[in-house]
Amino acid sequence: MSTLRLRIEGEGKPVSLDSFIGSMNRARYMLHDVDHVVSGRRTLALEWIVTGLAMNSPSPVAVLESHPVSSRVDERLAEQITGSFVSALATAEQGDVLPVNLSDTGLDHLRRLAKNLGKNGAARFEAVYVEEATQATLTSVSATHVERLMVPKSQAIGSIIGRLEI
Repeated sequence: MSTLRLRIEGEGKPVSLDSFIGSMNRARYMLHDVDHVVSGRRTLALEWIVTGLAMNSPSPVAVLESHPVSSRVDERLAEQITGSFVSALATAEQGDVLPVNLSDTGLDHLRRLAKNLGKNGAARFEAVYVEEATQATLTSVSATHVERLMVPKSQAIGSIIGRLEI
């Protein structure tokens, strides 16, 4: 089991419901993407349970706990998934390289999460991996970093002749 604390920091005014729910949904999509990439499974390995909601005005906070979906799921997977999620946010904010353990879809969710910051009272998104005491803060600048890093370095047109075998 891992505990994740997600907070939307306000910019001096209350965060709108749309910003809060939108940010939490993007975080959920990212968690699912990291789950698929890290576990290598088609179905999710973890289920996230909301164990707390708080309003530290103007910054709403959600506390989530991971639980394996079955007894066949290794419990250490929760640590890897949670750590990878927080690490992806920190890497995106730095803007030097693309975050690992995210697919293109996960990167798009990360970009959209960051792009919605700075609107409707939301200024920053913070994720804290409670057991490891690691945290990452995401701002709207991260959207620019991810967009810049996702642009292909080169393109080519070509073809392949042959037969695809399983």
